[in-house]
Amino acid sequence: MKLNSPKLTGLPFDLYTRHYIVSKIVNNSVRSGKEALTILDLGGYAGKTSDFFEHDKTTVLDIYDSREDNYVKGDATNLAFQDSSFDLVTSFDVYEHIPRDQRQKFITESVRVSKRAVIITMPIDDEKNTTSKAEITLNKFYKSVAGKDHPWLKEHIEYGIPTDKEVQILFKKLGLSYVRIASNRIADWKLIESLNFLGTVDGNALQDAIHVNSLYNLNADTLETGLETGYRGIYIIAKNKSYLKQVEEGIRQLKEDSHPMFDIHDVALDLVIQQVASLFKTTKFQAKQIKSLSTENHKLNEDISKLQSIIGLFENSLSWKITKPIRLVKSIMRRK
Repeated sequence: MKLNSPKLTGLPFDLYTRHYIVSKIVNNSVRSGKEALTILDLGGYAGKTSDFFEHDKTTVLDIYDSREDNYVKGDATNLAFQDSSFDLVTSFDVYEHIPRDQRQKFITESVRVSKRAVIITMPIDDEKNTTSKAEITLNKFYKSVAGKDHPWLKEHIEYGIPTDKEVQILFKKLGLSYVRIASNRIADWKLIESLNFLGTVDGNALQDAIHVNSLYNLNADTLETGLETGYRGIYIIAKNKSYLKQVEEGIRQLKEDSHPMFDIHDVALDLVIQQVASLFKTTKFQAKQIKSLSTENHKLNEDISKLQSIIGLFENSLSWKITKPIRLVKSIMRRK
């Protein structure tokens, strides 16, 4: 399947771009010619890795039950595979969901079972907590839209996303050779995810979100090349320095493949503003209707209260009590 096929470019932008970049790096540096690779994808249940590597043999390992082909239920911090069992080990945005005290084991196990390289993508923070703050803001936005926390943002906040500094310290401690590149500008990520979240409650916003995600994916070469910082870090760990040089060359080729800058930011910003304005207008109209109905309901309750008072007065009157036997006789006669 081609990387620009509608089936792939129709995916959410952050899902597409992390797989797109990794597949380009693998094709440019890890793969030798047209050889088929053996890949272990950690935490990839219901994921898209095999779609981006359709000519390779991809085994998915995760904690869920599944009857899919090439799926193994297991613990990524205690892999039941021999050393160097796979050419490549991948993990797409899983690391931040692992408890901190298990993260080192996750890395050592990934490296142990790989033959050539390990590629891990993850949301990454800096010394100013830029990404954490962005996730907290976006989770609040999602909560205001959907009425609940976003499931994976909530877990990121609870577990704490890793910082680039702590990842580097860990890799140095383990003696690993690696290269890091960034993905998804924070501002673009926040805007497009905001539109995606609006799309969960509004059909028009959903269509705009689909359009922007596809537009981003089709221009991924431009939008994802040469970023110094971003929402996500992509770490390529090479098993030896010769592979590291190949990876560095592969990344250099990515930069050469880029095209003139395409600005997705303004496109997404305009659509977010339009959708928020539209939702505000709809909400305002609905509030006006609710207020009108509330006024009518209040007036109806007042009329009912007055009628009940009149009935009460009538039932307590002397004439009503005197004529009660006559009403009882008439009721008996009607039954006959």
